[in-house]
Amino acid sequence: MARRKRPCKICGRWFKPNPRSGNRQHVCSNKSCQNERHRRNCEVINKANRDSERAHRTRQKFQNLPPENQERTKRKPTPVNQVCWSAVQKVVGVEVAVLFEMNLKNIESWVQDSVHM
Repeated sequence: MARRKRPCKICGRWFKPNPRSGNRQHVCSNKSCQNERHRRNCEVINKANRDSERAHRTRQKFQNLPPENQERTKRKPTPVNQVCWSAVQKVVGVEVAVLFEMNLKNIESWVQDSVHM
């Protein structure tokens, strides 16, 4: 079944869509049009996911990863030691960061007290 030609939504030239794409193809196969289609789609996705991407970058910034040259011990670092507190202080301020740190230490001690080894 032959598909009807349609205008490209980017360059305006008429093209014959790929028969496997059905009615979903709106852009011609020209490389510049495909790049522009990809750029536009990425822009829409990034706008829709702006908050989740920002939260992901903030989580990565706050992780306190051990240096690669440091030997790893058998004990896993405590939750308090896994946070980069200097980065937290820059974002929320010293008082709030100290409050978070103290609460995390309290929760950690409660958990350790309740789990008998």
